[in-house]
Amino acid sequence: MSVKDRARDSLVRPIAQRLRGERPGPMGAAAGATVAGAVTGVVVFRLLRGGGKDDSDGGESD
Repeated sequence: MSVKDRARDSLVRPIAQRLRGERPGPMGAAAGATVAGAVTGVVVFRLLRGGGKDDSDGGESD
């Protein structure tokens, strides 16, 4: 199982438990929150630092 699969599983399992009306365990909830936070961070980083792929100077202007 790859890291990507493990991360997806740790996020999907607590969500599925909540949708079934169950409470996820504290470790599962913490793992899901950690993965969700990391994904949010990556998305925000890419939005803020995004630009052309040919941007070789790191986005700094003179």
